[in-house]
Amino acid sequence: AIPYVVLVCGVLLLLLRAIDFRMCISFIGTVSVLAVVCRVLFPWIFQHVFELFIGNVFFVTFFIISDRRIAPRTPKGRWLVGILTGVVAFIIRSFSSFPDGTFFAVLFGNVFSAIIDEGVLKRTYKRVHQ
Repeated sequence: AIPYVVLVCGVLLLLLRAIDFRMCISFIGTVSVLAVVCRVLFPWIFQHVFELFIGNVFFVTFFIISDRRIAPRTPKGRWLVGILTGVVAFIIRSFSSFPDGTFFAVLFGNVFSAIIDEGVLKRTYKRVHQ
């Protein structure tokens, strides 16, 4: 019942525009795509890949990664950090015995969010001033 409550509250926050949809969609989309692709390509390794969504993935999606104070400032940066965090979360949750690896993935993504933001801004302003 708890994942459903988190999912309903997260969708409500999205509808009220209290959180940014870019990081939510890119994070959960990356984890979902990687789960499906790895299940199809390597079914003998990824037998229980859909158990990824039982743990903290929805909680991180709607309440942690979408926090505006730690998110990148640019929309492209938010997409990129969401994808990076999704890849790291999938790797940690799939290949380690630590179920709370999604929080480490958020920390990893936050480390690079300022660097990604700076790169996006430099690329944007480079095109404008040429």
